[in-house]
Amino acid sequence: MKKAVIFDYNRTLVQGEQTPPRFFSETPSVLSTLKENGIKMAVVSVGENPAQRKQEFDQLGLGNYISVFRIVGKNDRKDLQPILDELQITADACVVVGDRVKKEIVEGNRIGATTVWLQKGKFAKEKPETPEEKPDFVINTLRQLLPIVLGE
Repeated sequence: MKKAVIFDYNRTLVQGEQTPPRFFSETPSVLSTLKENGIKMAVVSVGENPAQRKQEFDQLGLGNYISVFRIVGKNDRKDLQPILDELQITADACVVVGDRVKKEIVEGNRIGATTVWLQKGKFAKEKPETPEEKPDFVINTLRQLLPIVLGE
């Protein structure tokens, strides 16, 4: 069993850039199951307006599940090492989940975490072109993440 999950936000936990943001139907139950099993969780998100993004997190009730939030600029790297430090875990105990092989998967592989590509939506056809872009697992629904994290 892993100890933590770092999620991308748009198109991973919520349905794209809809306003107001809405969870995918399975998101609340997956987050609840992870929390019930003692899994630490973080969200990293690109946002041009950090205050607005934080307000979205609050409206969705993400604070009920997620302990660490990071909002980065559009052209900034999603540096995950500070999140590991804040969660007080090592990369081998962490799963990084995202919808982009060229973003979240690269960053997760860079730190040595287990990487999971949620292959659906806008970037579903974005194929890995380098070893750094190759995920450890490919899933089509967030629910498929549970056995990966919980070791079932």
